[in-house]
Amino acid sequence: MLKKKYFIYILESILIGLLVGLLVGLYQLGMRAVINLSNYMFHQIDLKHIILNVLVVILLSILNYLIIYNFKGVNGSGIPLIEKVLSRKLKVNNYQYNDLGLTIVNSYVSSYSLLTLGSEGPSVSLGGKVGRIINKLFNDNDNLDNIALSSGAAFGSAFLSPLSGFFYSLEEGLHYRINFSLIIRGLIISFISFFVTFFINNNHLISFDNVSSLTFLNNLELIILIFILVSTIIFAYLFKKLTLLIRKFFLKYQNNFLIKYRSFLYFIIFLVLGYFIYDYLGNGKNILNIISNPTLDNSLILLISLFLFRLIALAILGNGKVSGGIVLPSMVIGGLIGAINFNIVSRFINLNQSDLTFVILLTMILFFVLINNSPLTGITLFISSLLFISNYSLNFFKELSFYLAIILIIISSLFFRFILKEDNINEDFIRVDSSFN
Repeated sequence: MLKKKYFIYILESILIGLLVGLLVGLYQLGMRAVINLSNYMFHQIDLKHIILNVLVVILLSILNYLIIYNFKGVNGSGIPLIEKVLSRKLKVNNYQYNDLGLTIVNSYVSSYSLLTLGSEGPSVSLGGKVGRIINKLFNDNDNLDNIALSSGAAFGSAFLSPLSGFFYSLEEGLHYRINFSLIIRGLIISFISFFVTFFINNNHLISFDNVSSLTFLNNLELIILIFILVSTIIFAYLFKKLTLLIRKFFLKYQNNFLIKYRSFLYFIIFLVLGYFIYDYLGNGKNILNIISNPTLDNSLILLISLFLFRLIALAILGNGKVSGGIVLPSMVIGGLIGAINFNIVSRFINLNQSDLTFVILLTMILFFVLINNSPLTGITLFISSLLFISNYSLNFFKELSFYLAIILIIISSLFFRFILKEDNINEDFIRVDSSFN
């Protein structure tokens, strides 16, 4: 009987890995096509194309409203809903999977319209729904572990980092509850889904032209690095507070006409902005390419303006009425913090421009770690990103700066969690929502 039970678990894990990899791979591949189409339409400035694009965005805004109005599970990134299920604050039978296709569609709607949201949140949501489907198929509805492991694998597939997906399951879904069976199942799901996704779509969400270990590590420059990380902690804390404050405001006045139909305003604003600052909208990958290029002289005013705009926009859009994730967009905010600090410090101290990308990547990961309380996920994502960007060179493991970065991530995470007593932002969302129900 025990062998039969484990055989079923392994079979479930294989099927989940295949389905998650297939869905996330096709979804991410489709996302590239949607972004390319959006890029084409917003760069056609003749009257015919502009009128057509305006009509398309208007129709998409109506579609977005109708989908979210009728299918609540599509609202936002979908991750808080998974958190509710895994923490047993929502009955698993109330966690629907019939809106799986609409999750994809409405994410495409947001991305085409250049909203500052990402595809990783919907990817995680797709993974959770796959876990739910497999549970239903095997008459195993109470198996929350499958939902936790499949949603984590979807995260890893979105970033093409299977170990990050496994640790995401551990930190976000299982909340550090682990045993031998869960480790084996988690690794099977994460690696199968990764390979399937990679075969379909090998586009990395985090990519730079190059990255090198820090060339500065004397006492003064170490203090500078710590200062950069401290500023990241401060702004991560402020971002969380601003996001939750806006969420409370929206919930308090949810029946107000402007609040209730605010999504239409989002689409109008970003439609106009798209014709003026296209490269600075969307999930933010374009911004990362711009600010990490040492040959470009990005002014401090530009960097600060982008930082404030992205921070405020994400704090608003991350509170629903549209579909999309906040993980990569929040990383972009972290990257801007690193670029701003590097720009300021380099005015007084002669820093090597080759260090810029490393600092940006570090502050990106740190910002994610802090607002999601996921240090192990962040560290593995940091390592996998370094390996990919450096064409899988192992030289980083010989550098002191690599280990220093990991130590600083861990220390910052512990400070944020136990001194500032900050939880995962998705848990904060659930807490705020429950206070208005």
